[in-house]
Amino acid sequence: MRKLSVLFLLSFSSYLFSQKTSVRNLENIISKSYFTGNMSNENTIVQLTELYYLSKNEGYIPGQISSLYEQARLFCDQGKFKKSLEKIAEGIHLAQQQEDYNMLCRLLLVYQKNLIRLDKPLNSKNMLAKSEEYNKLNTLPADKQINDIYILLAKARLMVDAENITKDMSPVINLKRQAYSEALKIDNSNKYKKYTVIFTLESLAWTLALSRKTSEADQLTKKIDELLKSYPDEHLLIENFVIKGAVNNLAGDYKTGLKYLFMAKDESIKREDSYRLYEIYPSISAAFGQIGDFKKSTYYSWGYNKLADSLTLEKGKIDENFIHTINAAVAQKKDNNLPIVIISLIGIFAGILFFVIRKYRNYLGGKRKINSLQNSDNAVSSDIEIENTKRLIKLAKEDINAFYVEFNKIYPHFYQSLKEQFSELNMADIRFCSLIKMNFEIKEIAAYTNTSIRSVESRRYRILKKMELKNQDELYVILSKVH
Repeated sequence: MRKLSVLFLLSFSSYLFSQKTSVRNLENIISKSYFTGNMSNENTIVQLTELYYLSKNEGYIPGQISSLYEQARLFCDQGKFKKSLEKIAEGIHLAQQQEDYNMLCRLLLVYQKNLIRLDKPLNSKNMLAKSEEYNKLNTLPADKQINDIYILLAKARLMVDAENITKDMSPVINLKRQAYSEALKIDNSNKYKKYTVIFTLESLAWTLALSRKTSEADQLTKKIDELLKSYPDEHLLIENFVIKGAVNNLAGDYKTGLKYLFMAKDESIKREDSYRLYEIYPSISAAFGQIGDFKKSTYYSWGYNKLADSLTLEKGKIDENFIHTINAAVAQKKDNNLPIVIISLIGIFAGILFFVIRKYRNYLGGKRKINSLQNSDNAVSSDIEIENTKRLIKLAKEDINAFYVEFNKIYPHFYQSLKEQFSELNMADIRFCSLIKMNFEIKEIAAYTNTSIRSVESRRYRILKKMELKNQDELYVILSKVH
């Protein structure tokens, strides 16, 4: 019995350590991205999705909450409101269980931003007040300091209309000046320091540009340029291009303004950030109108209308009852969790007992099991492949980023092998190929990736060109051989 206990403790502790190490490594990679600014939207989403599922598998709730918050923030910026709200709802539920007031505050700030973009100012005002309540309960000074800054920006956001302007811009500017001033006080060791400084500075510069304080806004963009040299975050780079485009347009230098706006447009297309394009196209259309190129002005005006229609459809996906459910979850009082705790403890002990019994049985019957498995390798492999395929199809329908993570686990050499054979393929191309490998049709890929059929066909055409293939049949043959 003593040997059995020792065996159990060694096996169980080794298992937990290896699992937690993998999550910690992933958390460190994401944290390092915040320090350096080397974050690409596509890779970040995949890393966050992987962090979520790894954390969920081992019951590491802080990792789940962190992943959900970051995903909600990114989806909100892209105008993918339904996805953002889903992450927020789950994140709030988990954070309430953990009494994590810091993450509750941050999740509500993202929720407030979603509500403003969904034209729900009253709800967003209530959520902002609630986020302040949570931050007062925050016992982590460094995190509280960061949250206070974003609360200031959220207050400024409530003062303006859909065009980010109001009759008196002075209070808005003052709040943003205060936010930038507070951002400079953040300790340099804080991973959010550089991002927050640039973010608040850009928010201030944008409001100054809209207030026609172009000289000061121009000076701030130059300061931002210097900061971005050592912190090349994609989202912040695009925002600075937009601000510089606006500043030059207001100053009457429309050609220079268009240069920066087109840089912002091109980067936004790469990121598939339709909401940013929705904000950029009117400025491009107006600039072309000012220089007398009415054909291009009309083209981008139509483009804006198309994006506006798409955004309306995205907003239409939101079930009002879902928003009411989130609001109710935020408003509900804390319940007595004692029964839940007792049940959880019973579950933990039952799990440990089951683990011990299973380990002991495996230990006694190891050789017999190995022999049995060797005799049925082909059958098992076939069953596993079928189950893997079913799981991948289900994930593609529910969460395309989760599909990419799971596909990479099942086919760990697929990405690298394809890249070695066809060096011109980028990560987006290879992920598209993973969908083709699953024999998904064009309509299915369009639905799963939330893009148009035309975009999917264009992507496939570009991949065929890069791989120097004649037709899609050759593509299917090649991908079927890559494992």
